[in-house]
Amino acid sequence: MSNEGFYLNSGKDLFVEALNGQIYMDKTAMVAEINALVNSLEKFLCVSWARRFGKSMAMAMLAAYYGADEDYRALFEPLLLSKCPNWDCYLGKFDVLRLVMTDLLLAFSFVKRAAISSL
Repeated sequence: MSNEGFYLNSGKDLFVEALNGQIYMDKTAMVAEINALVNSLEKFLCVSWARRFGKSMAMAMLAAYYGADEDYRALFEPLLLSKCPNWDCYLGKFDVLRLVMTDLLLAFSFVKRAAISSL
């Protein structure tokens, strides 16, 4: 479900697309590191790496793993994450809100222009 840059439980499609790419590098072990933060003060996470460092792919992976829509166990079983202890403890357990800043800024710009033109 999407609305002007807000995406709730966006599913597995973007991650599957990344998996099928010729340059995919398995970074799923990162999920085990994030799982360790779930019940701590660091549980709120912002993925904000430099350009071209895989933010979109990482977010697609996190949305597929944590998203409450379905259990995508079969998707993660062949990946590095499945070698980590308790790797599936939070699989499909949360609502994931993905914010795409470029979409949000574009929508805001459109609303701002519409408001100014109505004056």
